[in-house]
Parts: sequence; C-alpha cells; structure tokens
Amino acid sequence: MEIDRADFDKFCDWLKLDGLRPRKSERLWKKTILSNLLNNQKMTLDNFHDFLEDKKKQEMIKKDINIYDDFNYSLVKDKTITTSTGSHKIRNIIEADSQIHLFFKDGGDLLVSKIDIQKQFGK
Repeated sequence: MEIDRADFDKFCDWLKLDGLRPRKSERLWKKTILSNLLNNQKMTLDNFHDFLEDKKKQEMIKKDINIYDDFNYSLVKDKTITTSTGSHKIRNIIEADSQIHLFFKDGGDLLVSKIDIQKQFGK
C-alpha cells in the first residue's frame, strides 16, 4: 500500500480526534501505525479506510458548500418551513459552515444543512 505523507499525518490527527493517543512517544506511536499499515494489519487498515471515506465526505461537503455560496439565506426569513413537528414561520437565521440554524416565531429552532434549505427554497 502506498501512503501519502500528508494523508498519513492527517490520519494520525484523525485518530487523535477519535480518542487514540500515544502513551509515551508520539514518534514511536506514528512508527507503529505506519508499520501496521504497511504490514496490512486489519484494524489499522479498517481505520485508515474509514479515514479515507470521512475525508472524501468532507471534501464533498466543502465542494457542495462552494457551489451554493452565492445563495442569499436572508431570503428565507419570514418563510414557512414544514418539519416533522409541523409548519413553522422562520424568524431569524444564523449561518454556520455547512448548516443553517433556523429560529422560529413560535420559539422553536432547528439546525439544517444549507443544501436542504436551498432545495426547499430554490436558488
């Protein structure tokens, strides 16, 4: 298996975010992980494939966000949205990376993806 140095470093960071930490030496920990990858150790390979899938999903999300960056989300204010709990009139919105936090006039709120808002309210 051929492993890109940048991907390997990101994989180690991804493992840390997942709660795996070196006990004594980070250098030795990384060497062990690299050795396990090169020797096709099953658990390490499974984690690496999960990392690659997660990386691909994150890239797709970034790509989708870049495609829809020109959408004017302020246009959704005072519109009505239907959720599983009923219809709600949107009072205010807050934009986040890939999501929109909607605040309703009835006091409720909802966190939804930008893409879902764009699908419902059009471009």
